[in-house]
Amino acid sequence: MISKQQTLLLCIYSAIFISLVIYVTLPTEYREITTEKNFVKIVNIEKKQLFDLMADVSNYPSVLRENFLDVEIIEQNSNVLVAKETIYENGITATLTVKHIVTPYENHVLEILDGDAKGTKITIIFEDVDYGTKVSIKSEMHLTGLLIPFAYLPDSNLNHATNTVIDSFVNYIKNN
Repeated sequence: MISKQQTLLLCIYSAIFISLVIYVTLPTEYREITTEKNFVKIVNIEKKQLFDLMADVSNYPSVLRENFLDVEIIEQNSNVLVAKETIYENGITATLTVKHIVTPYENHVLEILDGDAKGTKITIIFEDVDYGTKVSIKSEMHLTGLLIPFAYLPDSNLNHATNTVIDSFVNYIKNN
């Protein structure tokens, strides 16, 4: 006779085995999702102010309190910074190593160096316009593992999230 504990263990091992078989037999294109998104927003803030704040990676936990739990600067030189960033979104916490390359007052490139978003590249371009700053964001996302569902979010959700992030930086500038 099989005990309840043995039955439970058998179910757990079966689930692990089935998951492993499914993962191994999946074509490679289903193990990593690559998607590109573009976003443009004009804000009523001076380009230099916005760029300076967005390039100040160590300040992200203050600006984006709900999403950035911690930032640890690993390496920094004139225009390149590498940081371990612990982020939180929709119940998922992830620590990523991110390389930030800045061309002062022109662009800020973020490249994810490890984790389930390794290879993701986000380019933020800052342009002066008559009444503020035009922020153009081009993202090339490479997602695996727990982050794959984010590739299937509707554009409206991603636009809302991007708007919220930019608005957080703008509000931080206005309030400080």
